[in-house]
Amino acid sequence: MPRVTALLFALGLLPFIVGAAPDASTAIPSSCKSIQSPSQLIPGLATGQVVVSGDMAILRFASGTFACGQWPTGMESTCESQWNFTLTVPVNATQPGTYNLSAVSTQFGELVNKVGPPHNEGCSQNECSTQADGVGSVALADDAGPGATLVIYSAGDECVTGTISGLADPVFPDAPDHNGAFFALRCSQ
Repeated sequence: MPRVTALLFALGLLPFIVGAAPDASTAIPSSCKSIQSPSQLIPGLATGQVVVSGDMAILRFASGTFACGQWPTGMESTCESQWNFTLTVPVNATQPGTYNLSAVSTQFGELVNKVGPPHNEGCSQNECSTQADGVGSVALADDAGPGATLVIYSAGDECVTGTISGLADPVFPDAPDHNGAFFALRCSQ
C-alpha cells in the first residue's frame, strides 16, 4: 500500500514537473532560423509573438499554443499549469543588439496558473486545485534582476529571435523561469 500512495503522490506532482520542464516537442517555426534546439528555449515555451503598435513592441510568450490574432486574457480552467508573459519595449529594442531591460523602460505583464493535487474539502470535489496570479503591467526596475537583459539575434520580416537572461520575476517570486532563448512570430495588431 505505501507504494501506491507514493505513486499517487508522484502523479499528483506530475503537472508541476511537466510544466517546469522544457518541452522538447515545441516546434520552432522555420522562419526562426537562429534557434537550433528546443532545449535552448525558455522552459515550457510553446508560443512567441511580437506585435508592434506605434513606437512600442510587445513581446508575448506562452506555454500554450496561440496563433496570431489570439492571445489569452485569462487562464483556461484545466488541470494543467499554464503561464504567459509580456515584455513591452521600444520598437528599436527588437533589432539585433543587447538591451538592459530596466534601462529601456520595459513593462512586464504575466498570468500564471499553478495546479496542485485535489483539495476534496467540504463541498468541493474539484479534480485539482488551481491558483491563478497575474499582473497587467509593471515597470521592470533593477530589482527584477540588475542585469536583466534582452539580446536580439535576428529580426526578420516574419520572426524575431533572441534570449532573455538575468530576469527575476518582479511580482511572483515562485513564477516559472522566464529566461532562455525565444522565437516571436511577427503578428499584426
